[in-house]
Amino acid sequence: MRYCLVLFLIFMGFPLGVKSSLSTDTVQEVALAPLVESPSGEQSQEGTMDGTPEPVLPPEYELYEQGRHYLTQQRIDLAQKAFEEIVEKYQGTSEAILARFWLGEFMLKSNNYSGATIAFGQAYGALKKAQKQKEFSQDKFHGEHDRLPEILAKLAYSLKMINKRGDACITLRQINKDYETRSATLDWYTAKLSKELKCR
Repeated sequence: MRYCLVLFLIFMGFPLGVKSSLSTDTVQEVALAPLVESPSGEQSQEGTMDGTPEPVLPPEYELYEQGRHYLTQQRIDLAQKAFEEIVEKYQGTSEAILARFWLGEFMLKSNNYSGATIAFGQAYGALKKAQKQKEFSQDKFHGEHDRLPEILAKLAYSLKMINKRGDACITLRQINKDYETRSATLDWYTAKLSKELKCR
């Protein structure tokens, strides 16, 4: 987990060992969830050497994992292409929801705050809705089903950067209301952002 965090901090341009300022072009990332080796799902007709059937992974699942793999290798252009393909081809899947989150991250990095606001808003709304469904399964979300408060924090930052400070404060209050239990990093960040925005 620590290794994934270090890689992502490097990708986002954070100097290691130095506490970064949140007035930069992006926000601090919470550690990446560990890779999921295989989901529970359909089984293929072919078996393994011990006779158990091999899992059949949906194409969007494999493409998403490939995108995350590219992230760990700092091959950002390939990761972005993978996530864009998921959003284009596999609408309505858990992978499309998560891919929107990552596309929002890339937009933050390139200072496209309006685009990031839309991407994070869509990702939050879709993930929140998915979690309310009876058939919701954490396994379908690659270990990233708990990103809601993080998405809201990055949405608040994006709103701040397009001068929608009131909306940013409302978003931060939503985090405090709905997600009382947060990581120390996220808690520190939201408090700092709220102070910068002079939220009441």
